[in-house]
Amino acid sequence: MSLTFAKKRSPTLRPPESLAPPVVDLQVSGLVNKLHGPSKQYNSVTSLHISAFVLPCLVAFCVGHLSAALVSGPMPLRLSSVRTPNFSDILQSHKSDKFWMQHFEHYYDKWLSPYRLQENLRLLEIGARTPATLKTWHDYFQHPELIQGLTVGEKMIGMERLPSGVETMLGDPTSVETLNLIRTKGPFDIIIDDGSHVPAHMISTLFEMWSSVKPGGTYIIEGLETNYWRDGERIANKIAVHGVGIGSSAHTSAVEKLKQFLDVLARNQIGALDLSVMPGDDHLCSVNWGRNILSLYKCNDLERKTQPVFQKSRFDEGKMAQWLKEAKASNPDGFN
Repeated sequence: MSLTFAKKRSPTLRPPESLAPPVVDLQVSGLVNKLHGPSKQYNSVTSLHISAFVLPCLVAFCVGHLSAALVSGPMPLRLSSVRTPNFSDILQSHKSDKFWMQHFEHYYDKWLSPYRLQENLRLLEIGARTPATLKTWHDYFQHPELIQGLTVGEKMIGMERLPSGVETMLGDPTSVETLNLIRTKGPFDIIIDDGSHVPAHMISTLFEMWSSVKPGGTYIIEGLETNYWRDGERIANKIAVHGVGIGSSAHTSAVEKLKQFLDVLARNQIGALDLSVMPGDDHLCSVNWGRNILSLYKCNDLERKTQPVFQKSRFDEGKMAQWLKEAKASNPDGFN
């Protein structure tokens, strides 16, 4: 008799429930079938095996990055991805005509950027009629101590809604009383004359307020176009200008008067100690012209100490005396 023994099957080994990896329904089989086509079928066991592999990897990945963060600290911010609003952005946000009509942003960005982060900055704008420009200065400068507006005319529009640190007053910049009062708010790092735009007022205000500009400060005059108008044209349908037009006399044209400061800047190099038109113009470091706008920069303390060496006199004394006489004759009253 022959004995036939049935082959014994090895028992299927299954891990205890406590050790079995949790099944995460990632719908792996459906995903794989979509990627590789329906010819390959993946059952629930395949899903279990893949889930058992994926979950520990995800946990290890997260723990690894968390450990690295705890050791190295927070990752630095990418400051380059955050753009600081420039002067154009701020002008547009306040709908200022300095942008949409004059496009002064090209000049203000260059002339005022050195002051943007300055501590305790003090600025005066003559001719602030609405809050738009004053808010522009408040938003542009990072640490302003005072943004002071002087409104020219009979009323102020919307000035009751000004932010903290911004003030304004109503007054006439041609009045000595007004200028004396506004001077008590200074001295200023920046003075901007956007006032009446009358040529004579531009010069008289500059002569009166130049001493209130700090060393290293800037004085800006806007709206020079009125110096080129026809005789009798009216500013804002009110004040008529006379004696103006291209090539006019420095007695009536602010532009021609301001051109005299270009000659004053040559004082040291030609050895002309007395070459002066306005009190304090020996501290004038530069005159910068733009389209319908001009800035005068006052030397800072270092620039005062390191002025160009006075050279030997090389000018015609007779011509110089005659030029100075004529130049000072066109000064505002009290500055001759």
